[in-house]
Amino acid sequence: MSKKLLLIGLSSILLAGCQDAFNAIAEEPAQEDPFARPAKIETARKVAFSFYKTFPGVTEASRNSILAFRVPGQIEELPIRAGQVLKKGDIIAKLDDTPYKNVVTQRQASYDLAKIQLTRTESLFEKKHVAKAALDTAKASFSGAEVALKMAKEDVGYTVLHAPFDGVAARIDVERYQNVKAGATVIQFQGRENIDIVFNVPEKLLLLFNPIESALKPAFEVRFDALPEKPFTALYKEHDSLPDAVTRSFKVTATMPVPKDISASMSALTSLD
Repeated sequence: MSKKLLLIGLSSILLAGCQDAFNAIAEEPAQEDPFARPAKIETARKVAFSFYKTFPGVTEASRNSILAFRVPGQIEELPIRAGQVLKKGDIIAKLDDTPYKNVVTQRQASYDLAKIQLTRTESLFEKKHVAKAALDTAKASFSGAEVALKMAKEDVGYTVLHAPFDGVAARIDVERYQNVKAGATVIQFQGRENIDIVFNVPEKLLLLFNPIESALKPAFEVRFDALPEKPFTALYKEHDSLPDAVTRSFKVTATMPVPKDISASMSALTSLD
């Protein structure tokens, strides 16, 4: 499942760091960075214990799930709408469970019969009226009926789709009364607690940045176009281990709580401090 980046506007992200290696770079005359994106890179300037540079970036939900039914059927209930906030366990959609309940009834009857036959065969075997093979057959029939009944009951449970965690219905791909296949996308569901800020850092800067080796993970100051004067703080989350084959830059991901006044689907300019 690939994540979709929703590009809405431009904003700025300031990446703070305190490594001595940055000072050495900051003291050098500003030069054009062959790995940076033209027109997106600000001129490096000297700041105490820091190095300043800007990169384009985007935001995306930290938790993003594609939800689907595990069984096919017709959607009987779809009580939610796109953009609606849900709690963990809330009902997202229901299939018509009548066919599955009918299967449960049939398999319950088969189970009951297999149980009676097993009890009778065990009694006859104790009296040595039947061979061991007959008892083994009765046991196998009962075990098969038991498993079939369990699976039928599970299928009934699969006709209801619940929110796996607190989040928002980002997109709904079905309609009420629509017939859906098992595994077909019903909804794109996103968490609301955190968002990720994703941007590319040139290879030579990442070597100095070196977040894996650093005991103290870098912090980021984030600014959005919607609130340009209000900074937010994000923390390093991860980065790709292989650079882009063309730009030789690494994708870096930082994470932060979702601000009340900012959408979790915005774009940004990233400044490395």
